Parts: sequence; C-alpha cells; structure tokens
Amino acid sequence: MLTMIFLFLAQMSPVAYAETPAAKYPNMVVAKDYVKDLEVDLKYATADNFAKQILYTDLKECLVLRETAAMLKKANEKLKKIDHTLVFHAYDCLRPRSVQLQMWDVVKGTPSEPYVSDPNTSLASIHNYGCALDITISKKGSGPLDMGVPFDFFGDESHPRDEIQLMAKKKLTLKNIENRLLLRYVMTSAGFIPISNEWWHFNCATDEDVKTKFKIVQ
Repeated sequence: MLTMIFLFLAQMSPVAYAETPAAKYPNMVVAKDYVKDLEVDLKYATADNFAKQILYTDLKECLVLRETAAMLKKANEKLKKIDHTLVFHAYDCLRPRSVQLQMWDVVKGTPSEPYVSDPNTSLASIHNYGCALDITISKKGSGPLDMGVPFDFFGDESHPRDEIQLMAKKKLTLKNIENRLLLRYVMTSAGFIPISNEWWHFNCATDEDVKTKFKIVQ
C-alpha cells in the first residue's frame, strides 16, 4: 500500500501540487472552510476591476489569516440570526504586496490614489497580511444588496463618513444606508474595524497590531 501511495505522489504534477493554497500561502486558511455559504467573487482574478486587468494569476480562493476567518465566522452567525437568507459576498481577501505595487502604479498621481494603500510604506496594505476583507451582503438567489455604488467605486458615494450628507443630496437612499449599516453592524460585532472611505472594507486589527503581530505576504 505504501508503495502505491509513493508511486501516486511521484506521478502528480509538481506545478499543481505547489499551487495549492496551503503550499504557497502557509499562514493562510480558506475562508469558505469557516463560512460554508460565503460567496467568493474575487474581482482582481478577473478584468472586472478598476485596473481593467487580471491581477491575480494564482489566487482563486478567499484566503485570510486564521484570526480573520474566525472573526468572519462570528459575523456570519450574527447575520444568520438577523436573516437566515442573507450571506456574505467577498470581493477581495489576501492580496500579495506584488499586486499592491501593480495597483499603486495605476492610481499614483490620480484622484483615485486615496483608495489604494501605498505599498512602499512600512505597513503597505492590510490586505497584504490577510487581515482585511472587501465584503458585502447578498440575498440568496438575488445577488448583493444595493449599497448605492458598487465595490471599488472611487468617489464620495463610497464614504461611510459622508452618508448622511449624501442622502440629503439624494446621492444615496435610506435603503442604501440601511444595507450599509447592517453590514457594518455584523462585521463590527465580530471585532472588524471599518474605514472611512470604503463601505466594503474591514480590517481584523489596528494598523499597529497588524505590523507587530503578522507577516506581510510579498
């Protein structure tokens, strides 16, 4: 039996074996192993993103730190208590710094620069550690809830800090804000930290804790 196993392993493609998430990103876990009904829609694995190009050539799954996955599981439990037909829908998870550099090249010196963290700083992006999620909520069978503007919309309408003024200007509806508040409620109840200019972005820890506790993925 052992001989047969060794022969099978020897015949396996070395490339296919090396490309497993655990092999290439050993500190990460697959988020769907923690949240079974998580919808994964990695925008940077397609050309449907602000850069208009495929940026992930090997990332096909939502990979995150174990700590991030455990927090998402807790947020999902809270979401299900509110409405069992709602599910999380992930747009981005772990993002290697090499991809962050490509993104920075696209936005550097443009009005979109504030929406992409500079990879040349000591922190770079919290996505580069597997500690951040770009995420929304979907209704089973109906797609993502209406948040007023889509993921990676680079403009004021994406800013949680400006939502009341935007509603007064009729750029966001009350329903848009209710949906965003639901997302923020379930995520922050699990310990995630939102940011002021992207309704979809949540960090698993503070900038300082990320730098001291976790390793960047190059």
